Amino acid sequence: MPFDTMTFCYPWRSYQRRVLDAVHEHLSDQLLHIVAAPEARKTTLGLEVFRILKKPTLVHESLLVEFQ
Repeated sequence: MPFDTMTFCYPWRSYQRRVLDAVHEHLSDQLLHIVAAPEARKTTLGLEVFRILKKPTLVHESLLVEFQ
């Protein structure tokens, strides 16, 4: 799916918005580490970062864990 057709349909949480607003500053050294509590939507945030940067991305289902 092309990145320009993707959008996140919910409001970003305040900590997510801070990361997204400063994503280029955070990537000045070509590294980005996202550390947050379980259920903090890190995968969603990461996908948005890749969408902003227009970089190819693969999320494998074995990496996604559903907490019961």
